[in-house]
Amino acid sequence: MVEVENRYVLAKTLVILGTDNWQIPKLVKPTHIARNISKGLASAKFLGPVTIEAVGKPLLDFVTQQLRSSGIRVTQVFSDTKLVLRMAIWALDTPDPANILLVAGDGDYQDIVDHLRTRGHNVMLAQIIRSSNLMLKITSKIIWEWGDLASGRGPLREEGNLHIREKYLRKYLGNRPKSQIAEAPSIRCELCYHLLPLPKKPEKLQCRCSYMIDLTSTTPLTPLTTLL
Repeated sequence: MVEVENRYVLAKTLVILGTDNWQIPKLVKPTHIARNISKGLASAKFLGPVTIEAVGKPLLDFVTQQLRSSGIRVTQVFSDTKLVLRMAIWALDTPDPANILLVAGDGDYQDIVDHLRTRGHNVMLAQIIRSSNLMLKITSKIIWEWGDLASGRGPLREEGNLHIREKYLRKYLGNRPKSQIAEAPSIRCELCYHLLPLPKKPEKLQCRCSYMIDLTSTTPLTPLTTLL
């Protein structure tokens, strides 16, 4: 069972559906999507008010109408920029810690996700098989399969998250010493706590705050904590 921090149980939840790479499961009616997503969130103990928005490429007219009739706001655009902007604006309008569930494919959303997390928001992922950004999968503590979420089921169990982590280690970190693999996939800057992805080879990293992290040193990385 996935553990949820108390401050997020009754908090507001924004669900962003990136429509560029997702499909509605065959056995799920578009008119049931909103209800099923709320059910899936409730099964994971997210019990606060839920807002659902679909952002991305234009959908078939009848699908758009059915999604809107179920309470989902649909915005049709041809760029990931609108999706990122919508998350940022919602977060500004929601200063208290809140939940954001991103249903997305291979777009580059890591910067906005990192920013939202530093502001205290709980950002989760519903992954689209063979499409969702691997780094997003690695840095998300709570993950759904999109088909499960659309059907009203709960998130992956801990062993499912570990499988994703192992896939990352095999693909990107296969030749690293165990001491560095233990710190994968990211480390925190000791000065500003910004998350930095570990490079494939030991090197000196400069954080956006200008603090230098020397990964070529033999000094253990114990002062730096991983996201996971």
